[in-house]
Amino acid sequence: MFVDLLTSQLFALAFAGLIVLYASTKAFFVYRKGLGTKGGEQWRQELVGEIYYASVPTILVGAYLLITSLFGQFTWPLPGSYNILFYDVLSLGGIVIIAAGLAFYRGITLQLDYVGLAALLVGLMAIFYGYEGFKLGLTQEPLALFLLYLFYGLAGILSFPYMLLVRGVASGQLSRVNPSLNVLVILFWLTLLLGSLLAVFIAGEAVPAHLAHPP
Repeated sequence: MFVDLLTSQLFALAFAGLIVLYASTKAFFVYRKGLGTKGGEQWRQELVGEIYYASVPTILVGAYLLITSLFGQFTWPLPGSYNILFYDVLSLGGIVIIAAGLAFYRGITLQLDYVGLAALLVGLMAIFYGYEGFKLGLTQEPLALFLLYLFYGLAGILSFPYMLLVRGVASGQLSRVNPSLNVLVILFWLTLLLGSLLAVFIAGEAVPAHLAHPP
């Protein structure tokens, strides 16, 4: 039976991206506010707290994405190679999202650099899959597919140095981040935002057709 879970999976992917974006933005402003004050330990605890609050929804959304993607890998509900194109990337993306959520929950006691490294590797994979899907003309909008994979792939790549900075600041190893690295932070936010908005747009366009023609 053809059961298309991609709409909800794309929404889940977007929600995970927006949750991380919201938490990381709030944490950044806690950092900026704390730079000019005494008592660095207090604002560092607030920074870790902002990230901790994102842990539960991040884990739950990542678990949904992983479970449904594994279902797709085991049952192949989509036509032909679309199962490979989507579920290979989404299942590994779900693992990275869960790993990030667990790191957030542990108050960054887990090594964020390894979570960032995993995100970097999956990000490279996503870009490769998106490019190959674009070359083969898969989906009705190959360019939209490529841009979706490209934005999320770049966000994954940029998350590696970004998480190194977060871990350094939260642990007290870095008293302040070089202002020139703010470009990296902004690029991470931008790619994550664009990928999430594109996922919502693609999923939203598919909802009417799916509701009109259920399996």
